[in-house]
Amino acid sequence: MRGINPFTPGIQKPEELVGRKEEVNLFNSYLSSTLAGQPVFMLVIGTKGIGKTSLLRYYQAIAEKNKALAVLFRSHKSDDLQRLIDELENTINEKISLGALTKKYTESLKNVKINDNNCEKTMEGIYTDMKKDLSAIVFLIDDAHNLSKESLRRLISLFTKLADKKIHYMLVLSSSGELHLHEYKELFRPIYVSELNQKDITELIEKSLAPSKIKVGEECLHTIIDDSQGHPLVLLTICWTIYDKIKENERIISRGHYIAYLPTIMSNLSRELFDDLYEETSSGEREVLGAFANGEATVSDVAVQLNKPLNTVTTLVLRLAESGNLRKIARGRYKIFNRLYGKYVLGRGQ
Repeated sequence: MRGINPFTPGIQKPEELVGRKEEVNLFNSYLSSTLAGQPVFMLVIGTKGIGKTSLLRYYQAIAEKNKALAVLFRSHKSDDLQRLIDELENTINEKISLGALTKKYTESLKNVKINDNNCEKTMEGIYTDMKKDLSAIVFLIDDAHNLSKESLRRLISLFTKLADKKIHYMLVLSSSGELHLHEYKELFRPIYVSELNQKDITELIEKSLAPSKIKVGEECLHTIIDDSQGHPLVLLTICWTIYDKIKENERIISRGHYIAYLPTIMSNLSRELFDDLYEETSSGEREVLGAFANGEATVSDVAVQLNKPLNTVTTLVLRLAESGNLRKIARGRYKIFNRLYGKYVLGRGQ
């Protein structure tokens, strides 16, 4: 029996995380500063599917090992400061159900309503009540780019005031790009999440397959490395699809499997990632994207190819790079973020 599929597109469990040693070391350092009364703000930056959420989950596990309360949630456009209290209460209730905290803390949060006038005092009071049992309270807010600029300003202003008082609150935001709040840029320690390298990919696959004793043939492994290009969501979707399709008695995954299941891989990648990326582009961006689908090119070459003004193409390329469709590889030179996405784009353009 091959067992349950060990690959989950979009999510790596904390114990399965690979290739993020530098990012983890930085978090440990910043958490230590927070516990010493010097709170740090972090901004985890990376494109869709690159592993920001998995990294935040790992940070959550580290914080909890250090006796901090880690509040992890995904932001929405409608969020305001009250969401902090609501998610804090939810997290405390989870810890109570696990026996990690006592019920006394929920009583103090039940009817808390915060606004711009009382939020600082309220958050300070919450930590004062809990600091005997906790080393810090760490807020990990995923997809912070969803928040309005005004909500972000209020959020950062609140945590800045708490930090000035050396209260042990730590703020970690993830975003698909810069938050465009230049007045706060110096406050954040940025962490840029990039693709996994060949060693990390191999480790992830071997570690995941170890319980089943299934092996990946060398030729197939190289194909997976080449086609995923280290993008975690692409990689996990490829591996999940192949594992799901192989027969119960098969013990070696070959390149033949990969080729046979490629249509299903493309279908699953479309659902998991490619459709969303492509649908968010404009008609002009799609025309430019098609010019990069077969490989790398300069902006000026694409302008000539499409018979469009250089300034217009430059603007479109910058938008595509910011949204994660393109990767900058040198000054004025870009490529599509993944070769399978290039194949998908060509298919959509037909």
